[in-house]
Amino acid sequence: MVIAPSSHYFTLPHQMMVASVLFMIMMVEISLGYFAVFQGATPKLLVAMVFLMAVFNKEDIHLINLVVIGLIFDSLQGAPFGYTSSVLLIVNIISIIGKRRFNSKLMSYLWLDFAMVMAVVMMYCWICITVYYKSLPATGPLIFQYSSSVLLFPVMIFLFQGILYLVEIVSRLR
Repeated sequence: MVIAPSSHYFTLPHQMMVASVLFMIMMVEISLGYFAVFQGATPKLLVAMVFLMAVFNKEDIHLINLVVIGLIFDSLQGAPFGYTSSVLLIVNIISIIGKRRFNSKLMSYLWLDFAMVMAVVMMYCWICITVYYKSLPATGPLIFQYSSSVLLFPVMIFLFQGILYLVEIVSRLR
């Protein structure tokens, strides 16, 4: 996959599609918390999708999309407002900065870079939880969340490519 340089402009149809995909991924991530396998520490699918969209889309994700999706996620999960929004903004900024590195690279490098971005995200989450609750959190759920997110990243790539294929089919119908 060759990546085109970012266009730095925002079109309403593209941003609406991005918001709807992020909303669907958010609902899937929330629903995974009810399965006993994940024990409440669900993989961060929303972070993986923002990472992929920031790397492979020609058009950048508008920050309002990330903030609104993050606030909705926080209100549904009972997290402090702005927590998920700040995580999504950090991932988006890191991905946009590293976008040129992925030009004609293998997907294994992308997976490794996602693992590093997730390590940064999990350290940020650990710091936020420590500051908010004023005590050290258990590291087991954070390590499980990190590993499940990194292991499910190829599934997210497959899902993202499917979404791109559907968008291409719909655009040809016009």
